[in-house]
Amino acid sequence: AGTTNSYYFGDEPGKLPTHAWFTDNSRSATHPVGHWKPNAWGLYDMLGNVAEWCNDYYSPRYYRTSPRENPRGPAEGEKRVLRSGAWSSSAENCTVSARNCDEAGLTDVCLTMDSDGFRCVRRASVAEAMTPTGVRK
Repeated sequence: AGTTNSYYFGDEPGKLPTHAWFTDNSRSATHPVGHWKPNAWGLYDMLGNVAEWCNDYYSPRYYRTSPRENPRGPAEGEKRVLRSGAWSSSAENCTVSARNCDEAGLTDVCLTMDSDGFRCVRRASVAEAMTPTGVRK
């Protein structure tokens, strides 16, 4: 989301406990969304708690040569991207650039680890993107 740092709040892993559930503070379980501070876009739990399962195919070499902005992943593959760590991840695996993978068939039917999650994203209409006072969210 435009950061050049390791985490959306900077490069200090010591600050992660106020931004994410990860191995040091999660008590080995997922937690309700929204407990910690959001990123600059107002999105919660983009680091830790559950790894974000993405529809992008995974390749360990893809990001070395990918477009700098909005990399979509390789055109095909057998595994899907998991990003930004989970409650079971170390601080190093909860960075904004952290990528892991899982079998596409298993994650599609939710037969995967409880440290994997989904984030539903959709385009909002202009009316939905406005607050009651008419100011953009």
